[in-house]
Amino acid sequence: MEYTEQKLTIEELQDFENKLDTKLPESYKEFILENNGGIPEKRYFGDYAISRFFSIKYGEDGGKIEYVKRVLGNAIPKEFLPMADDEGGWLFCLSLAEDTYGQIYFCPLDRNEVELIANSFEEFLGGLTEEEED
Repeated sequence: MEYTEQKLTIEELQDFENKLDTKLPESYKEFILENNGGIPEKRYFGDYAISRFFSIKYGEDGGKIEYVKRVLGNAIPKEFLPMADDEGGWLFCLSLAEDTYGQIYFCPLDRNEVELIANSFEEFLGGLTEEEED
């Protein structure tokens, strides 16, 4: 990962979870504690290109999860956590809903449809490649 933000402490991550009143999936917590946002070297997931992962704290407002969530309001489902965007500003979201917990969705903001693209954050990270698939 490049251009990551200052490392988070476990306490800062726990504060974030408390604000959300939820627990984040362990694999996502490990990732965010290690990277706290940034630009991945392997940035393609199938046909999707990740521009950046959002941080939990530190860095510019537009790159922080809470800011993105606040600005978008009802544009994404309440139980979705925006975790990354593509070059067009569309979002990759982590579901925190009980029945879809941990699944990753692509959330284009120009329509009310979301698309399941990975069953877990591990699957999502493991599926990232350096080149777009044909």
